[in-house]
Amino acid sequence: MGITATHIGVLKRLAVIELAAGDGVRTYVNPEIVWASADMIRHEEGSVSMPGVTEEIERHARVRMSYQDLSGVEMVEEADGLLSVCLQHEVDQLDGIFWIYRLSRLKRDRVVKRFDKTQRTQASEHWNELNGWISLGLLKLAIDPGAKLFIVTGAGHGFSA
Repeated sequence: MGITATHIGVLKRLAVIELAAGDGVRTYVNPEIVWASADMIRHEEGSVSMPGVTEEIERHARVRMSYQDLSGVEMVEEADGLLSVCLQHEVDQLDGIFWIYRLSRLKRDRVVKRFDKTQRTQASEHWNELNGWISLGLLKLAIDPGAKLFIVTGAGHGFSA
């Protein structure tokens, strides 16, 4: 799979892809898709930005990419299958197009709801682990999975902020 430099806060047009451990890492500096086939394929995609959710995305079956290697040498590569999908996904990321925007609005909304649900579930599990309370003298603070802050006084009266 792959990641872009911008994904980790480095403002460079760089993508790194590793399809399988034995294949090694491929690095693309200034990648640009210069040709794409009319044939399309569907593949399950996701992102480290939205862990736990994936959806089938339609992409070009084959692409031709121009890029530079780490030494600055101009390269051209043709790819198909999974590599083609990964290259398109990472170039989209570099161009500011998040993978869910390749979905219909209905599917995108469903993916976002699934992601929100997984985040609430994880927050709830974390909440239960912490038992939800932090004591500060006479005040007790609690943060619920919906990220609302509750302040409860020692007398049992409280309000939310």
